[in-house]
Amino acid sequence: MMTFVLPEDFGLWDGIGLGVFVLSWAAYLTATYRSTWHDRSLTGAVGMMRERWMETMLRREQRMVDVQIMASLLSNVTFFASTSILILAGLFAALGAADRAVELVSELPYAVQTSRGLWELKIAVLVGVFIYAFFKFGWAIRLHSYCSVMVGAAPMPDRVDDAALIAARSAAHLSTTASAHFNDGVRAYYFGLAALAWFVNPIYLIPSSLWVVAVLWRREFHSHSLRMIQAALHAGRPKQDDKA
Repeated sequence: MMTFVLPEDFGLWDGIGLGVFVLSWAAYLTATYRSTWHDRSLTGAVGMMRERWMETMLRREQRMVDVQIMASLLSNVTFFASTSILILAGLFAALGAADRAVELVSELPYAVQTSRGLWELKIAVLVGVFIYAFFKFGWAIRLHSYCSVMVGAAPMPDRVDDAALIAARSAAHLSTTASAHFNDGVRAYYFGLAALAWFVNPIYLIPSSLWVVAVLWRREFHSHSLRMIQAALHAGRPKQDDKA
């Protein structure tokens, strides 16, 4: 039976920093998807806008605009999936040049001396982050493809009924799910950048992780983009609803 042994120079601050890194990522995902804050988030607002998009799509005879939107969404995810493969290739190459890399990093200001074993552990963490990102992007590609099929199967405007509206909302939900997986992959890039601070000093991993959470939180819940989308969502409501 194989056992995992931490490197001898894996210290207290390495453990604390790695713990903060993992917990901050998990806490952010929980707050975004599994809490009452989700409805007030940018992801939630765009999800409601996708429902409007699909309902509007049913009333269009020419749906080239919808096809172009789907193609644009798919190309964005494909780009990040391909980039993840390149990053993983670079990380595996860094494992092969561990001795030289450790020497270069140790020359940076405030850098902590690192053994080869600890360096490989840090690379392994990054490999895990970007494998996670690749799987998220890969699933998002498939979901966007399925959503494209649902758009293609939508009936023409003169044949729209309740069943068509349900199918359109299902397509919107599928597109929102694909977007959520894409967003998870992009967030993995953010946290991957935060993990780079660990290579210099384990103490730096703590503020870098919290800084990433702060940036993502502001963009998700307090950004100008969110206010603009919310304004568009409420534009058609009666005035008495706006005052509530």
